[in-house]
Amino acid sequence: VMGLQVRNFNGNGIRIGYPSQYNQIGGDHTLGSGPSGQGNVVNGSSVGISAGWCSHNTIKGNFVGTNPGGTAAGGVNHFGIGIGNDATYTQIGGLTPGERNIISGNDIGIDIADHTAQWNRIIGNYIGTDISGNNAIPNLFNGVVIEVGARNNTVGGVTPAERNVISGNAGTGLVLTDAPSFQNTVIGNYIGVNAAGSTALPNKAGISIFTTAFNRIGGSQPGEGNLISGNLEKGIEIASLGRSDTIVIGNRIGLDASGAPTLGNTFSGINIQFGKHIFIGGLGPGEGNHLAGNGVGVSICKSGSVNNWVAGNLISDNAWMGVQIQDHASRTVVV
Repeated sequence: VMGLQVRNFNGNGIRIGYPSQYNQIGGDHTLGSGPSGQGNVVNGSSVGISAGWCSHNTIKGNFVGTNPGGTAAGGVNHFGIGIGNDATYTQIGGLTPGERNIISGNDIGIDIADHTAQWNRIIGNYIGTDISGNNAIPNLFNGVVIEVGARNNTVGGVTPAERNVISGNAGTGLVLTDAPSFQNTVIGNYIGVNAAGSTALPNKAGISIFTTAFNRIGGSQPGEGNLISGNLEKGIEIASLGRSDTIVIGNRIGLDASGAPTLGNTFSGINIQFGKHIFIGGLGPGEGNHLAGNGVGVSICKSGSVNNWVAGNLISDNAWMGVQIQDHASRTVVV
């Protein structure tokens, strides 16, 4: 499905349903006639592009919530792209500039929901920005939401081509929520900065985690770390109200792409409230995070914050303090 302009549907603008497989929505928006090329322009629907009860489909090169050129908002979808029940192995985005989706100006950019929504990949997209990656077209709430038990999904990748730019959103760039949402991986993304990683293009917060299940932010291998900088409040906030086992490793938080501590998150690089069994960094090669330029590097607070580890990180040049443990947080290890 290529080159359509779809507007003002109460339901879905474009839907892939049962039992569809190996379909492609969009193409290369630099090819073909008109400003959207082979991409579709989808505005003003409850869900712009949706997939459910289907597998191995690709959504790439589309303008979802913007005008055909990706330069301004074009009409709000509630969800820009919605991945739901039994949607597996969906690829959102691609490896070339023409294959990236511009997913901006919606209420929520991408929503992956349901415990059967598994093994989906989000790669190479601009979420909350214009086509240049330098200016904000905010999704009004959040950029990406993974919820209702969705698991084994990946946002980003180890190469620059797989990197998503999740910036300029009025709420949080990426939200992981609901207790069963687990084994999701967020790697190699720019969150809160422009496409070059040189200037702030802030979300309200970078990543918010509200789930009591294992998820991984960053990684120890080359290219797995996220750049999470420039956000108006916190780089990463974790408020899990129970055992989380979240791992945050190998990220740069508050720096620009060159490594200079110039794009701090205003409040804190990482903030934990009510979180248990959270691992910030590690003692193995590449596991430490670099936190610099933020208000506070790592803040752990509230009485429910128990048995957390802060290990092997480089924490420097933060405005107020490096590590803050307060308000009845207990059994924290800092090494």
